[in-house]
Amino acid sequence: MSSEGKSCCDFLKIYAIDIVLLQETNTASPLDSFLRSIGGSMLTRWQRLNSLEAAVWQLIGWRENVFDCASVLFKEFSLSVQFIRRGTGHQFIVSSAYRPCNGGRRVDFWQDSLMLEGG
Repeated sequence: MSSEGKSCCDFLKIYAIDIVLLQETNTASPLDSFLRSIGGSMLTRWQRLNSLEAAVWQLIGWRENVFDCASVLFKEFSLSVQFIRRGTGHQFIVSSAYRPCNGGRRVDFWQDSLMLEGG
């Protein structure tokens, strides 16, 4: 694991993080090994989106004892999760999007982004 990956894993294990959104754009190690390495963190649920470009993935993790997942929306270039906070019922959405490196796919990216906004 890279030094950046180790720092991220250490951070997640030390601090009481409720939700985290991670995006890796140039990974030499597979996502599964990264998830195993942070097994000691408080985050208990994960949603992931593997991109069309082999070295990119997006990941949203959260603590199930704090938030319920109301819905998950996978688009070609984005991942959105709607959360409901336990005890209060407050709802919000966390989204992650990446822009493709392939210039020919950028129009598709913008169309995907407009759908996230409801446009």
